[in-house]
Amino acid sequence: MSANAGAQWRSFRAVAVVVSLVLVAASVMVTTEALGNPGSVLADKTLQVLFSLVTVLILLVGARRRSGADRGWRLWMAATACCMGLGLGVWIWTKLISGLPLPASTLGNVAYFMVPVFALITVISLVDLGVGEEQRPVTRPKRMRAVLVLDVVIIASSVLLVGHAGLMLKLANRSAAVSEAGNLVLQLLHPTSYVLVAVIAVVVSGPRGLVRQPALGLLVLGFLAHATSATITTSLVLSGIKHIPPVIDIGYMTGNALFLLTAVAPPGRPLPRKRRRSDHWLHLAVPYVPLPIAALFLAFRITETTQVEPLEIYLGFWLVGAVVGRQLIAIADNLWLLGRLRASQRELEYQAYHDSLTGLANRALFQETLRRAVEGNSATGPPLLVLFIDFDDFKKVNDQYGHATGDALLREISARLRGLLPSTDLVARLGGDEFGILLHQNGKSPEEVGNAVLEGMQQPYQVDGREHVVRASIGLAELGPGESGLTADELLARADSAMYTAKRRGKGTLALHSA
Repeated sequence: MSANAGAQWRSFRAVAVVVSLVLVAASVMVTTEALGNPGSVLADKTLQVLFSLVTVLILLVGARRRSGADRGWRLWMAATACCMGLGLGVWIWTKLISGLPLPASTLGNVAYFMVPVFALITVISLVDLGVGEEQRPVTRPKRMRAVLVLDVVIIASSVLLVGHAGLMLKLANRSAAVSEAGNLVLQLLHPTSYVLVAVIAVVVSGPRGLVRQPALGLLVLGFLAHATSATITTSLVLSGIKHIPPVIDIGYMTGNALFLLTAVAPPGRPLPRKRRRSDHWLHLAVPYVPLPIAALFLAFRITETTQVEPLEIYLGFWLVGAVVGRQLIAIADNLWLLGRLRASQRELEYQAYHDSLTGLANRALFQETLRRAVEGNSATGPPLLVLFIDFDDFKKVNDQYGHATGDALLREISARLRGLLPSTDLVARLGGDEFGILLHQNGKSPEEVGNAVLEGMQQPYQVDGREHVVRASIGLAELGPGESGLTADELLARADSAMYTAKRRGKGTLALHSA
């Protein structure tokens, strides 16, 4: 463990002790109602707001010093805590200060509804942070953002549909007044959405991932604490109980305290490579987890009553549209990845058969092409001509001017060779300063072809403002029409042997192989 990580763990433990002491004191106060019922409730809610505000401040300060996914999850978590604090603030003002019945303001409802949505994005960002760069799916950033938005739409619509369908079933059984629907929808959505976020986090990261990513583990525990209190509160409300005991709020306080600890959590450890490979398909499947649950609730609604609420119809259309959009993006990504794969294969094939310095064909491609030409040699076709070129004393250029100049000179030589011959002829760098040419004679004698190349190569080269004159020794071997019994390697060996004959004659000359 590094010194920086050790300091972060010590700071985390200190904050955890302080938060735990405050939480225990608040729990005792709420349980005993030491300030009376209204006073204890006000103190409890105010403490939760303070927890949320401190969480937002710590996350924003931490985000300024970070980048990428490490910055992203902090901003999304700050949005989560901000919505939680805003919803609590509206509740305090409406219920305790103004004395109005809930819901009196849609602002608090929207804030509460966005808490699990932002939290889900936080979970995805934290999981992405623990995956590592080498294991991330290769896709385009704009499409990743579009998929993230559609995932949020799918999950949020599914949760809302489950909550609304479940509420309508409950109201139908109770013959409750329709005016209660708004408040009861929120009451039912809270535990459902909180548990859903926790389950998705566990499914995506796995139990080991929660241990290795302290922030993710604390976030899950916080939502489970919220879900516990929300479930009890919802059960009491749906049972017709008007007075909710303040002790139930301990789960809410614990959840907000855990969110605060999430903001100061030390860095996590990367997931094992074996685990990382299984994360990708789980990450893709997560948005579809709530879909069968929503379909089940809606099926119960249809069997229980012939009337389906307009909201349920709209949510159904939203879900279908989001799922279709997500699948279209997935198809587009697959096509894009297939294109990249084909381009990579072409690039690998090019690199396997071409010289990286000059861009000419390499020895492998030259030998393969020469083999096919020899095997396809016919009595009616033109003769095959192989030139083996070696530049005399090229090592002196490297020794005197450096290898960079030598490489630049080789590129100039390659370009000139390519320019001297038709595009149908094959020019290859066989290695070092050795080049090979495979061509079909075009009405010229072998000597005429060889001398034309030799003359063209003797012209000076301009490299880095200096003039370089290099001489070439060329060996030439011919395969006549219909001639058999000679392999490609033997034909190339003949040209190589002729090249050494040219060197022995005084370099800078041409020699034809003679049988």
